[in-house]
Amino acid sequence: MPFEDPPGLNRVRKQVHFEGAVPVMSYTCDICHKGSIKARSITRRGKPKKEGGIGLNITGSSKRRQMPNLHPLRAIVDGRPQRLLVCTRCLRSGKVTKRPLKLKKVAV
Repeated sequence: MPFEDPPGLNRVRKQVHFEGAVPVMSYTCDICHKGSIKARSITRRGKPKKEGGIGLNITGSSKRRQMPNLHPLRAIVDGRPQRLLVCTRCLRSGKVTKRPLKLKKVAV
């Protein structure tokens, strides 16, 4: 499902819902829109058959969320630095250019 951004990526992260008067932002990548997914944690008991037992039994499953590995950074967008939440895959693939570090002046 491809997402299309306006040129220059000058969009604001989607506002999901409000808690009181404070807006809560979604935890998604600003480049590829990767977000959290639903998952289940399954609890088992017993001894596996390959270890000589009668098998594992599922005793319960609880819902959980798997979150993306996001990093806040200042990237160059339209020639000026801008704060973004970027996933590690976008960082490694070079979809984002980081802001160059400022060199400190050394007194001589």
